[in-house]
Amino acid sequence: MESTTPRRRAKRANNTGSVYYVASENRYRAQFYDQNGKLRQLSGKAEQDVVARLDQAIKARDTGMLGPAPGQTPTVGEWMDSWLAAKYELKPKTVERYRTDIDRFIKPFLGDVRLDQLRAPMLDTLYARLRNELGLAPSTVKHVHSTLSSALRQAFVYDVLPSPIMSKVRAPKVPVVERKIIPEVTVRQILQEASVRGIQQHLRWRLALLWGLRQGEALGLRWQDVDLVTGTVSVRQQLQYFAGEGMKVGTPKAAASSRHFVVDPETLSALKTHRKEQAARTLAASRWEPGDLVFCTEQGRPIDTSNDRRQFKRLLRAVEGGDFRVHDARHTAITNMVMDGTPLAVVQRVSGHSDIRTTISYVHLTGEAFEAAAAGVARRFAQEQGRRSAPL
Repeated sequence: MESTTPRRRAKRANNTGSVYYVASENRYRAQFYDQNGKLRQLSGKAEQDVVARLDQAIKARDTGMLGPAPGQTPTVGEWMDSWLAAKYELKPKTVERYRTDIDRFIKPFLGDVRLDQLRAPMLDTLYARLRNELGLAPSTVKHVHSTLSSALRQAFVYDVLPSPIMSKVRAPKVPVVERKIIPEVTVRQILQEASVRGIQQHLRWRLALLWGLRQGEALGLRWQDVDLVTGTVSVRQQLQYFAGEGMKVGTPKAAASSRHFVVDPETLSALKTHRKEQAARTLAASRWEPGDLVFCTEQGRPIDTSNDRRQFKRLLRAVEGGDFRVHDARHTAITNMVMDGTPLAVVQRVSGHSDIRTTISYVHLTGEAFEAAAAGVARRFAQEQGRRSAPL
């Protein structure tokens, strides 16, 4: 009689499941853990077929494309994890922000709710609890709403969610916050105070206050991106802080953020001076990290974003300049470029905005702007009056 014992199979790699023969059923069975840690099973008469289906399922799991098991509706937490795992095109900082929303604000309240049992009032309750119990800012709650909207809309499109639930939920309102620009007199005082503290500080805040470099772009600027002959500065990378990982290099915020522009003569002079001084420090240092960074620590390492913010706050306190954010320096630079008559398209390019409407949103009218408008109207009216009163 022919034996029904199957041939011995090669051991599969770790975390790729297993295949075995069930003699009582005369079938092959495979089992593996999905992305949510749940055990899944496959079975079939032919070993080759079961192995092929298992390999396909493992590949789908590892790329975030494995759907729920037949007849299984995922929970909110399971779906959010699967949805984020499939977002391979996102920048690391964006993934980190989504992960924070999911792990800290969505899963603790709705993570165990099955998608087919999710109701709109539950989301309204979630937003209220985030505001009242956790004390989150309205902008943070709205970001949680945006994260849920993206994930649940996709769940509906993929027939995992039975109804477009987010169409019934209003986005949390965020109060309009008036962005402040730093007064010109304060800008001058900051740069003066920074120059007393060293050429690196002066140059760092000159590029922010006059040229609108984002924090990550400035901290990631390398000497290879600076032409000390022409004064051309090229933005090709940025440095960002990641919890538990420290400062990491990444591409600029968007395609339009990769750009170049020519700085003014005084900024170019500061760049040359800083380059010479940094070269001298490099030779004198017992240890120097070769990162080619324009702005770095005494050992050549990247400057932490929180230390950068503290430096800006210290300068503001020193000149009694009020309370401003580092990003307000960018708003200030863009506003001043527009007020100085620089064409908006040029300001957009220098700022690295992909949409000119974003550039316009950075422009904040000042008292001087209204005074200039009044003076312009007065000049035009005076000229018109002069033409009318001129003798024939």
